[in-house]
Amino acid sequence: MINITTDLFAIKQTQIAQRRKELCEQYPSLWSAMISAWQADDPKDAAWLTYSANYLLRTGGARWAIDPLALYWRVPEAPRVDVERDLAGLSFVLLTHDHRDHLDLNLIRLLKDKPIRWVIPAFLQEKVISETGLALEKIITPRLMHPIKMDGVTVTPFEGQHLITYANGSCKGVPELGYMVECANKRWLFPGDTRVYDVSRFPKFGEVDLLFVHLWLGHGSAQVRTNGYMDAFCHFAADLHPRRVVITHLEELARDANNYIDDEHAQTALDLFKENYPEIDCSVAHTGEMVDLQ
Repeated sequence: MINITTDLFAIKQTQIAQRRKELCEQYPSLWSAMISAWQADDPKDAAWLTYSANYLLRTGGARWAIDPLALYWRVPEAPRVDVERDLAGLSFVLLTHDHRDHLDLNLIRLLKDKPIRWVIPAFLQEKVISETGLALEKIITPRLMHPIKMDGVTVTPFEGQHLITYANGSCKGVPELGYMVECANKRWLFPGDTRVYDVSRFPKFGEVDLLFVHLWLGHGSAQVRTNGYMDAFCHFAADLHPRRVVITHLEELARDANNYIDDEHAQTALDLFKENYPEIDCSVAHTGEMVDLQ
């Protein structure tokens, strides 16, 4: 007798392996095009994904990043890119939490001697300093709901919701910071890897121009047809009052089939948004792609 669950897992694993191979082949050209656009003398505000939920941004002429990561940190067989040369123009970097798909310690080592300011949560600093050699004087320690002003950009850190406490008292996840970013009368919200879709746990920022939201459907549940998480995700995003939503954290290629979120999941979310929140402009973004912040 065929085990349907095992069979579906194997099929998805094969698809992930193929996509991993494709992205490794494409990554140098994606990176080169992304860096060229990011470095261009262009007044347009924009963001690019260096990986599934890792951002380079250009706002008001400032060049900065949230959890920047090069693919070979997460996918060892991926071709190397020249991080030290290409990201030397960063003004500042915001870090969110200690998971390998967000914290690229090799990238920090390569950039540690550049004149970059690093906004690093207190709970991450010991690890970053000890493993990269980043100097303490280059680090800004964020305080919850205390705005930080850098190069015409105002960044307000807040507590993310990456930790889940279960009914039996056990916990899963890590501490995390999210960031509200404001520049030239525009507001962009980055809640981070959210595991508790409860908007009451987040600050009431009011309306935002663009919400970058990371799609997650429960631990080990990516192949479950329905478990309530998809509806909760969409309601959560809508309740943060965005004018636009961009769904990211797709195709995280180091995950197995039970935790791999892809375009099939994202399309379900897009359909739900269209049905329930037609007034919200909702789209997706992948590795190497640009998001217009206008």
